[in-house]
Amino acid sequence: MEVYVLDAHAENHVRISQPFLELSLIDANGTVSPLVLQAIGDAATGETVGNTSLFRSEPSITELLPLRGEILSIEIGSKTYTAQAFEFSGNP
Repeated sequence: MEVYVLDAHAENHVRISQPFLELSLIDANGTVSPLVLQAIGDAATGETVGNTSLFRSEPSITELLPLRGEILSIEIGSKTYTAQAFEFSGNP
């Protein structure tokens, strides 16, 4: 799974300093499981861990689709957002 942090208009990447994002996934039975996405650097864009807009999980999420859960905490600029719910139906 890859997550990009984008601006309010979803047009530009926004670099943040977090080394990882922690998600809490909820399956159809209501079981909650964690998923950690690591910050990813990219030499082509100059992004580095601690200054990046891209986060990636190690395990595949294909068998978990559709996804429902929340981002536990993300700091963008001077603002911290907690318990940010999301849903992804999954597309091939």
